[in-house]
Amino acid sequence: MDAPDPYGMNVSDDEREHVIGQLREALEAGRLSLAEFERRSGEAYAAASYGDLNRVLDDLPGSSPARSPGPYRYDPYGMQYPTAPPPMPVPAPYGAYPPGRPPENGFGVAGLVLGIIGVCCLPCAILGIIFGALGLGKANRGEADNRGMAMAGLVLGIVGVALIVIRFPLGFIF
Repeated sequence: MDAPDPYGMNVSDDEREHVIGQLREALEAGRLSLAEFERRSGEAYAAASYGDLNRVLDDLPGSSPARSPGPYRYDPYGMQYPTAPPPMPVPAPYGAYPPGRPPENGFGVAGLVLGIIGVCCLPCAILGIIFGALGLGKANRGEADNRGMAMAGLVLGIVGVALIVIRFPLGFIF
């Protein structure tokens, strides 16, 4: 089936109002008399197609004709689509980080967990200090985003070592 003639397609009220606005500007500029403005406004309101609406503006300088929506293709189900669909944004690949966000710091998390356990266990406290320091270094270089966890693991590891060192000479009174 052939594509419909764009100048034979129906116009909307907004397009009619746009053309009447151009006629109003021509009236204010002195290009139209009041009687000519009324006649052309009536034709614009009565226009059913783009061709009818554009004839109202044919002899006016500086006026832009009403534009048709462009080429359409026929759909057997009764809907009309523009010839090219709008571009779709490309989705991010699965598992990708959002832009601008560094990955989590595994050393910071491990330092925090080992620092908490290290309050009771000397080897875990020492590992909490080590992992907390490594995680803090990565966070300071911008390779990770959980600087607080790494700092908390480091502090808790130091507190755990201090508590164990204080408890040992006192003979486990606590």
